[in-house]
Amino acid sequence: MIFGVSFPFVLCISAFLKTAAGQDAIPALSVPASQYWDGIDGPWSTFWVAVGTPPQQVRVLPSTSGDHNALWVVLTEGCTSQDPSNCAQDRTVFNPNISSTWDAIGLFQLGLREEAYLGYNVSDDNAEFANETFTLGNNNGLPTVGDSVVQGFATKDFYMGALGLAARAINVSSFNAPQPSVLQALRNQGNIPSLSWGYTAGNQFADPPTFGSLTLGGYDSSRLVSSGVTIPFGSDQSRDLLIGVQSISSGNAQFLSTGVYAFVDSLVAELWLPQDTCEAFERAFGLTWNDTAELYLVNDSLHNDLTSQNPSVTFQVGPAASSSQGSVQIVLPYNAFDLSINPPYVSSTSRYFPLKRAQNSTQYTLGRTFLQYAYVVADYERSQFSVYQAQFPPTSMPQNLTAIYPPGQGQNGTSSSNPSSQKSGIGSGAIAGIAVGVVVVIVGAALLLFFLRRRRTHKTKIAELPADSIGAVARPEDSTYQKPELDATEFVRPELETRTKAELAAGDPKPNFRNGLIGSKDLRAK
Repeated sequence: MIFGVSFPFVLCISAFLKTAAGQDAIPALSVPASQYWDGIDGPWSTFWVAVGTPPQQVRVLPSTSGDHNALWVVLTEGCTSQDPSNCAQDRTVFNPNISSTWDAIGLFQLGLREEAYLGYNVSDDNAEFANETFTLGNNNGLPTVGDSVVQGFATKDFYMGALGLAARAINVSSFNAPQPSVLQALRNQGNIPSLSWGYTAGNQFADPPTFGSLTLGGYDSSRLVSSGVTIPFGSDQSRDLLIGVQSISSGNAQFLSTGVYAFVDSLVAELWLPQDTCEAFERAFGLTWNDTAELYLVNDSLHNDLTSQNPSVTFQVGPAASSSQGSVQIVLPYNAFDLSINPPYVSSTSRYFPLKRAQNSTQYTLGRTFLQYAYVVADYERSQFSVYQAQFPPTSMPQNLTAIYPPGQGQNGTSSSNPSSQKSGIGSGAIAGIAVGVVVVIVGAALLLFFLRRRRTHKTKIAELPADSIGAVARPEDSTYQKPELDATEFVRPELETRTKAELAAGDPKPNFRNGLIGSKDLRAK
């Protein structure tokens, strides 16, 4: 006891003051890029993950898809004798047969509803679900997630593995047994301060060429222009990153006749925009639609012309399809559209312009092409995300990681997912003043309690003396102090629909082409 105050209570106050001063604050977690440019429709900046025991290194792309909350890996069945000899190396396949921690759950559909609107036959894209251990990065000292749901696939609809960033629980076969998403598992382990992330895809042809940036539990403010726009999550949890596209222009050319809403989805590469918008792009840039590949293929002559002109395209986006609720402009130079498409997507390598003709509003999508020059910060505890113009700092510039804390638990004024609002929080000087004030109050209260107890003890002893020594003194009744309890708050995770158990097709599956992609009737891509 210290002045009548229990020692555990003092420890609790000490821990509180340390946290208030930021000493025990959990920092944001930066996942370093792999230094590789991967994919058959890119190039795209990937990230390392070590999967299994012993660890097998795979490269993955971050996925902002609303239904994607687990780690995807490409299984060895994803490369066959019909594929190029370097297929396994390019896709960085994972072999569960040599991992002692692979605990198979079963064969299920990947269950991506939004991508089904884009022509992906989700019912055919099956995956082996298992509980498995993985570590972020490549021997970088980053956290390990144990016994987490990992989904292994073989289809070439998605050429590289992917790291799902959605925070919702994973429901494999029942709502009654949800398992934490990758983001939630890291939060539960104390590796990140909140269910949030910041991501930009990077660009190989930028000046300087810059790899992608992925931060969990916060964002890297060195990779964004501070003036952005914050948008509430969409009401459909599968389309949470729903953004208003208010205008698209290049110079004096206007490509969008009226504002639309589009889903920000890094799982796909292209921009899926209205038919008349695509036609406006065709007129401005001389593009020609290839019906066989269902792509805008770019020949050498057109490529040289566009490279020489170096046109830029400006997307004005915000919370609504009109600018009435605010907006930010994201400018994409031509190098963001100067991509290559490779087999098996097409029969031979070709340049292409990553624009797709959307048939209706369910297909409006801003894929990785957009995220090359946009930086997105998603905050699942506030149900909002923010969009900024991405920056390409020199390699000598250090990161500037900023943690996002849950509502009401901000540290040093950085509780918001909006960088422009950071200075509105409580500064470190104010926190120090509050801490000193709390100490003074606690010490004063302890001293007062100490003297009151001494006085009461003295009176009690006097009351017990013989009556002839002193007049009768009434003994005071003890009063009981009830400690007030704070109301607890809890972040409630909405859950995804349960997975559908997949059935293997009988016989030898035959690959089929749709939208230039190779599908698979079962797990084995033969």
